[in-house]
Amino acid sequence: MLILVILVSRKMIVIQVNVETFWQINTPYSLNLKQFDADFFILFNAASSQTHILNMLCADLLELLKDCPDNSIALSEKLAQQYEFSLDADFCIYVDKMLADLDCLGLIEPVIL
Repeated sequence: MLILVILVSRKMIVIQVNVETFWQINTPYSLNLKQFDADFFILFNAASSQTHILNMLCADLLELLKDCPDNSIALSEKLAQQYEFSLDADFCIYVDKMLADLDCLGLIEPVIL
């Protein structure tokens, strides 16, 4: 949700607009992703000097965001198709939580297009 505050003739007008959040990689040039074994990846973020262990689904999500920002619905659809998962509410919630976790780690950020 986007909140716009506009001043018109010394009166403040607040407008709430529902905007789908798009996500992008925060610092793509500083992320080094290496496959650790068949199921896990090691991600080093040079910008924060932090190392993270990711599952394959999370690594693929970052790969999808590498080229261009996207919203959680489109990302859920792409991942479900890639992994042949059913695109249901549980899977969409899982992807939303994964995006929130990546945001908290500073690996991705919301962007308004």
